[in-house]
Amino acid sequence: MRILVLTDSLGLPRSFPAVVKVENTWVNQLTQHHEVVAFSYGGGTIDQLFSQVEYLKLYNPDFVLIQAGIVDCAPRALSKIENIIINNYNITKRIFSKIFSESDLVALRRVRKKTYTPLNKFEYFVDRFIQQFGSRLYWIGILPPLQGYEKKVPGITKNVAQYNRLLEVKLGSRFISTNNFTKNDIMTDFIHLTEKGNGNLVKLILERLNVK
Repeated sequence: MRILVLTDSLGLPRSFPAVVKVENTWVNQLTQHHEVVAFSYGGGTIDQLFSQVEYLKLYNPDFVLIQAGIVDCAPRALSKIENIIINNYNITKRIFSKIFSESDLVALRRVRKKTYTPLNKFEYFVDRFIQQFGSRLYWIGILPPLQGYEKKVPGITKNVAQYNRLLEVKLGSRFISTNNFTKNDIMTDFIHLTEKGNGNLVKLILERLNVK
């Protein structure tokens, strides 16, 4: 059984804000059961993951697992282009950090409601993934926003619900919901899985794929 995995940073090991060693990532734990070909892109958006499909599909996987969406849907103070322009140069970076405090950024997120991938663009790439892999494709839902995340990133609760709803409509029974995950499964950054969360996710995946 060969499983192709595409993820953003949620498939990678971490050292902050908590440690998850390589062997404890859900992707590595999956290799203990099946052959796994994995491509993980920290901070990657859905279009960036799709850009690798022409290569990765040649592995002829039996199943395809994607964990992506939080980078796409999170409300931002800046658009993707604005962020690149400001952070590409030290002088613009310094100026921006001096002008805008963290509370200013929270207010900007609330007002501007920017995302790196608008919902219609996200849907476009979900459709393209489905065209490429058909019924072999399974999608892991975006983790539920814990208490405190909404205060830090206004609008995140609504966006996660919208993007997950789209995934569930598109994938049906091949959408793997993470709505039951709790604060024990999710790090204090509200985004990444704890060691326990990684373990619970791999169990959920094996159960949903109905393979051992």
